[in-house]
Amino acid sequence: MSVNQIHEYFNREPENWNILTFLEECKLALFKQKGTDYANARKWKKEAKPVNGPSVHFHKITGSSVITINNGLLDVEEEIPPLKNIVKCVPPTSEKWAQLPSGQGVKDIFSKNVSQLAKSTKDKETLTAIEKATLRYSVSRIIDLSAHMQDWFSDEELEFMKEDYKTILKVPDLEEEVNIFITEVEKMVWNDPNKAYKFCMERQINSEVNTCIYKISKIYGDFLYEVKDGTDMLDSGDETHTEVDIIVKATSYIVKALIKGLKIYYKWGESFCPLSRSANFERVPMCDVRFLSSSSVDLGEWEFAVHASATKSIGDRCRSARVNQSILNGILNLNLTDNQAKIAKVPFLQIAGTYGQMLLEDLVNGFYCVFPGASFELPTKLSQIHKLRQTVKIFKYVLETYDETSKILDELDHG
Repeated sequence: MSVNQIHEYFNREPENWNILTFLEECKLALFKQKGTDYANARKWKKEAKPVNGPSVHFHKITGSSVITINNGLLDVEEEIPPLKNIVKCVPPTSEKWAQLPSGQGVKDIFSKNVSQLAKSTKDKETLTAIEKATLRYSVSRIIDLSAHMQDWFSDEELEFMKEDYKTILKVPDLEEEVNIFITEVEKMVWNDPNKAYKFCMERQINSEVNTCIYKISKIYGDFLYEVKDGTDMLDSGDETHTEVDIIVKATSYIVKALIKGLKIYYKWGESFCPLSRSANFERVPMCDVRFLSSSSVDLGEWEFAVHASATKSIGDRCRSARVNQSILNGILNLNLTDNQAKIAKVPFLQIAGTYGQMLLEDLVNGFYCVFPGASFELPTKLSQIHKLRQTVKIFKYVLETYDETSKILDELDHG
């Protein structure tokens, strides 16, 4: 089926469209094994033709496909995609996920649930946050195993799908020297917070620049400086704290310390990722925090919210997954070797209030999958210092993963 032609299936009336019957009639090449997704994705070419309004293209490359929206430009706040577009975005069967331990295939489970939802919401005037997110996920071929879509699969199926990602989702422990230091600080604060603060500052001064202990002692020192007198980092007097407060006061000091010596940089605040901007520049998806390589290639986007409300969290998760999908496509579109492309994954964080989670997005078996990782909580007062260790571990892991990708991109620039 040509990319620029509408399949004859859609000549029938819309009410007679069905994902399953479409797939039976549509003759598309099978996806190859896992590694082929990467090899083909990096050959993806954006079309220069401008697009008015949301549109979906299915770029067929020998044995695989990469989806683009608005020719690679993502309009996050667009209207809910019509059933016609949703149907066209279901990929053909892939070998590994063609049959799960239950006997079902991922494509069939995906198709069935999306088709049912599209039909059940067709005439609804108001959709729930989950319904909106699911329809937007579907047109982007995203399976978010960190959210409501995991309910489509049994525990056994989920375990099978996550099997190859257990190692990368496991956050490494900190060095023994660092753990001993943190334990000393945690004990010291209960007797004399000022002494603990001085201990951190002295440890940093006496440590080799940009070593792990140098960075961690800096983080703990900065935290204690803000809270040792009983202050809450997010206390704004009579005013309620804002999303910016969470970023600047409770997050930035950790990132600033950990990023020292790495070949990446960041942009705080309302900026947009060029790879995911809307075709309508009045509706660009603004990013809270972007991380970029030394050669200015986007590596990941983090999303923040002032409160952990269900509706906001669902919408933010969907938005962030789609922005990071575009970032992943941008990386895979570079002239990477097969081994380099396999390394290229996009971890990111979603933080709602002071609660957060690490997530990982990867192109696997024809779908863009979001895998759930470790959770954490941003400490904002002295009594919460024990929560800082887990937060630092996760931040460090994600930033160092970005650094690894940045080094690969540097090799391309100097190759």
